[in-house]
Amino acid sequence: MPLYLSYIESLNHYIQEAKIDIENDAVYVEFWGMSEGVKEEDFEKVDSIAASYGVRLGFVSCIINLRPYEKAEERYEKMTNEYLEKRNGKDWYKKMEKEIEPYVISWF
Repeated sequence: MPLYLSYIESLNHYIQEAKIDIENDAVYVEFWGMSEGVKEEDFEKVDSIAASYGVRLGFVSCIINLRPYEKAEERYEKMTNEYLEKRNGKDWYKKMEKEIEPYVISWF
């Protein structure tokens, strides 16, 4: 996202992204804690697991969050988390994480 967007433009962007991702059943979720990620030969399996939960994963080990956009990002997370919990049930993330765990090279 460009740094020159105002808060309102940023908020509108994240709301629109959430609606699109929910409609496409492919919500972006940051997957934290892996130092080396997943072996290349296991990417498709991990993507398949994530897709079964309506998720597309972003593997994150470190992130710099720009404060002005944090509240706008929280709106995306709120909208998509409500959708994913309704779709997958309570504690869905823990279940998905457990399914993906065998494919993780190493954790922090």
